Amino acid sequence: MSAHRILLVDDSPQFLQSASSLLRSIHGVELVGTAGTLAEAVEQAKRLAPDLILLDLILPDGNGIEAARQIRQNNPQASIVILSIYDMHDYREAAEAVGVLNFIPKQDLSEALVLSWLNRSPKEKVRRRILVVDDSPTIRRMIITALKPLEADFEEAGNGLEALEKMTLMSFDLVTLDINMPDMHGMEVLQFIRKVDRLKDLPVIMLTTRGDEESLREAMQLGVNRYLTKPFTPSVLLRTVEELWK
Repeated sequence: MSAHRILLVDDSPQFLQSASSLLRSIHGVELVGTAGTLAEAVEQAKRLAPDLILLDLILPDGNGIEAARQIRQNNPQASIVILSIYDMHDYREAAEAVGVLNFIPKQDLSEALVLSWLNRSPKEKVRRRILVVDDSPTIRRMIITALKPLEADFEEAGNGLEALEKMTLMSFDLVTLDINMPDMHGMEVLQFIRKVDRLKDLPVIMLTTRGDEESLREAMQLGVNRYLTKPFTPSVLLRTVEELWK
């Protein structure tokens, strides 16, 4: 099996050196080139046809989002990840709009993340990931316990804003979502999910104490996949997820 090809783009010699050392240490990965400007990134991406491009947000002659847009024109299949010291919502939205796979702080770059982006081995069983969103830690633990037989990985969010941040940083195969949360209503989170191209088909189960017809109707109109009320029966929740994943 041939090595996965990576292009690294950053205008900092220090970061290029440290990140290059990390990438060269990963088995099955080949660092095929480095670049320090937008123009170099676009040219090398076209010439080298890498599988993954790690791209700095701020470059001397532009920015990583514009570089990603230009690269996409010649390399639509390449995965692009933006690395940045700036963690701002507007940047994330702009990156997502041009098809960037992920947007992470530079200090979070790791072997595990690189391999996850490359989907290194198609023979390995890929564990699904579930985001459990509820302001009650007890309810979150109950949901996770009920879904343990699925052998999935779980992430938790205690409010809507935290849920959106996690969905921006990571990919998920399912979200369980409460309605009443302190900072952002569950309906608003659902509305956001259905407006983002990358998330619009993400299965969402609304799990709430609100069993009224108006809430159910609103959730269905916004595109919820299933609507369950608390207290829930663990076996029913498990069966619901299994049906969604068929």
